Amino acid sequence: MRDYKCWTAAERLASLKKTKAAIAAGIIPPPTQCNRCGKTTGRIDYHRETFCSECKAHIEKSEKIYLAELVHNCYSNAKQNKFYCVYLDLASRYIDQIMVEDAAKNGMNFPKTEFFDDELFGGRVGPVFEKANMDMNSSNEYLQNVTPIVNKMVDNSLRGKK
Repeated sequence: MRDYKCWTAAERLASLKKTKAAIAAGIIPPPTQCNRCGKTTGRIDYHRETFCSECKAHIEKSEKIYLAELVHNCYSNAKQNKFYCVYLDLASRYIDQIMVEDAAKNGMNFPKTEFFDDELFGGRVGPVFEKANMDMNSSNEYLQNVTPIVNKMVDNSLRGKK
């Protein structure tokens, strides 16, 4: 991948990995129409070339906020399987962590999204486990077992593996 407009090759590749992970996790739908030329067949990608370098931090922050909104809406949807929301929450927390670490590697200061802090996470997942008649110990054991699986799924999605 090469540099393009204000985006370095590394930034474009990182963005592509994040987009693929979000698509694989069901966070965003795959593109069905090019938002630049309108085509609906062949290779279709999301485009960002109209953004300038000073917008990058805002874009990354917006993506993180979108994940928080998505997770919040999942828990708020009465029809949604709440364990799906737990998995989505875990994946989003991990993606947030990866984004913070990636930003630091590129010399950017990106704070963690407060929504994904442990205390707030516990407040979201606690009622799910209570409804499933799981006590604190079994809930924590469940999270300890499922978190590495979800993280590996995210990692595989970022690398384009199935």
